[in-house]
Amino acid sequence: MAIDLSDFVLHEIRDDGEIALYRGLRKHDGRPVFVATTSSPRPSDRARAWLRRSYALRSTIDPAISLRVLELDDTPHQASLVLEDPGGDPLSTVLRRGRLATGPFLSIAIELAAAVARFHASGLVHGAIRSANVLVDRDRGDRVRLDGIGGALSMGQTLAAGDDATPHTAPEQIGSGLPIDARTDLYALGATLYEMLTGDLPFRTRDVVRLAWCHLAAAPEPPRDRVGTIPSTLSEIVLALLAKHPDDRYQTASGVEADLRRCRAEWEAQRKIPPFALGTRDVPSHWVAPTRLRGRERALASLRVALDHAVDLEAPALALISGDRGTGRSSLARAVAALLPVEGRAAIAPAVDVRGGRPGVIVVDDLELAPPETIEALARILTDAAVGPIVVVATHRRAAIESPATRLRDLAERGGYVIEIDLGPLSLDDTVGIAADALRCGREAASELGVLVHGRAGGHPRSTVELLGSLVARGLVTFDPTGPRWTWDRARIAQELRIT
Repeated sequence: MAIDLSDFVLHEIRDDGEIALYRGLRKHDGRPVFVATTSSPRPSDRARAWLRRSYALRSTIDPAISLRVLELDDTPHQASLVLEDPGGDPLSTVLRRGRLATGPFLSIAIELAAAVARFHASGLVHGAIRSANVLVDRDRGDRVRLDGIGGALSMGQTLAAGDDATPHTAPEQIGSGLPIDARTDLYALGATLYEMLTGDLPFRTRDVVRLAWCHLAAAPEPPRDRVGTIPSTLSEIVLALLAKHPDDRYQTASGVEADLRRCRAEWEAQRKIPPFALGTRDVPSHWVAPTRLRGRERALASLRVALDHAVDLEAPALALISGDRGTGRSSLARAVAALLPVEGRAAIAPAVDVRGGRPGVIVVDDLELAPPETIEALARILTDAAVGPIVVVATHRRAAIESPATRLRDLAERGGYVIEIDLGPLSLDDTVGIAADALRCGREAASELGVLVHGRAGGHPRSTVELLGSLVARGLVTFDPTGPRWTWDRARIAQELRIT
């Protein structure tokens, strides 16, 4: 059914150039509503997709934490979405009056963390948590609802990285080589809580390139350093959410909520929040494959040296990473991206595409499979000092070392810097570290399981992660919500793996 916009009395809240959001009344029944509509007479495919996705999710998301979708009108010249207005104000409007004191902060932050947890329980990643997309009803116990769901995707899908960084963009949305999942929302939650506590965003810059670099490499100033009256524990919670690597953040919104509730109990009892161990209830109830590189610290340091040499010599450098399939060659190569300013990143070959910026890096995965034109392009780069400080990072299997890796190495050695890294199996200690990362427990608790997994996987990184995941899938490692913690039966696993 077509939506007649003349049937509404509306005032504009915001317009990002693609979608405008209005608030007002529907005349024929006096119902308070929000109306999101395309701004341009020629709506972009992205704007249409966003509105259609919002409509498609209307029966998936818990209505207690979202704006109920009433109707969608999608015509060639305009698309409009009508949503119920339950009352309250955008959090961004609330914050225009100034930062929140500890009590009001905790009240809203707890509700917000709980809403994000319930959103994730729907099997979705929001992808756009920020103050403008949070509706707070201060008259109803700071009840929170989430808006801006048009970019939400199902868990396990790849969330498209935006063209430009925003103040709430997680490092993995920019190009750190890490997967995007629910923890991406937790980074954005951290930026939102930072704004609530300090009245400002973690990084003070409007330059999108500089902002991207800040998200990737700069440590945010602790909230307590900006406002001395902020309890140190709240400052630590926010910084934990803003960790660069997803494995270092809180893993669940419910874990954040639990710590915030403890903070509120302490605050209400004694008007202070004593330090306590964070994240004791922050254990995902589902399998999340760890993404942290284990046992590759020395190799990553060597890649840093290659980058430094390229900068010092203002000339190309070559880093060759060899190893058997599944030893983490690709993960290590992509980790180099996190060492660079964002403007120095280049594409992943086989299509060699050097973008502007110095220093730069080109990552070529599976060099032995690259087409001849890619090899020729790399050869030209490595022999042309005028290209400046660019590091070519190429992975290849040991069996394929003679060609074309040998040719590129010989070319690079004539006037540049070459480093060769051969990846072997992980140590038992590294395997235990992977198990501890995956199951969110201490190394001591994970050591017994780590020994069993190492005995079967033999220190093979991919096999280690896949084996841990299969143990969960087969019910040999199970989640105990009363802990919360993961548990396992050593004897049963040893029998299944035929290890004595």
